[in-house]
Amino acid sequence: MIEAFKATLEEVAEADFLIEVLDASSPAVEAHHVTTGEVLREIKADLLPTITVFNKSDRIPDPLELHRIRRKHPDAVFVSARTGDGLNRLQERLTAQLAHARRYLELLLPPDRYDLLALLHRSAQVERLEYVESGIEVDASIPLPLCHQFQSHLRPPGNGSIQEQRDNLF
Repeated sequence: MIEAFKATLEEVAEADFLIEVLDASSPAVEAHHVTTGEVLREIKADLLPTITVFNKSDRIPDPLELHRIRRKHPDAVFVSARTGDGLNRLQERLTAQLAHARRYLELLLPPDRYDLLALLHRSAQVERLEYVESGIEVDASIPLPLCHQFQSHLRPPGNGSIQEQRDNLF
């Protein structure tokens, strides 16, 4: 079980961002937050963007305690899965974070798809661009929400693993 947990933690380092969910009603919530930070530092994932979510915020009996936690963690999202309170805010944060997530793709665009090339120049970070006989080779860091538009244009095997790129799209 420990090996499985380590393997899961290793996957964390490959994430675009993290969601740390804490039980706001637990008396040890701050200790859990500190422990999570320590583990993330150990696996060198502490620099990843993280959305901290305090669940069960409706179960904190003392309003002053909730106020104290909110002041200590001003960027955190406070939710109640039971009542639905705060879930819209969490969805907004997730949507905003996904808009910033990117994938590096190696593409071969058809020579007549300048619309896609223009989209890449507007929305992605183009690392390499080369006009070749079969089209336009582009290596770019592309916002995650746009990746699906380029799935059929991944560079064929031999110039980068197309299956590996497809597996990493989402």
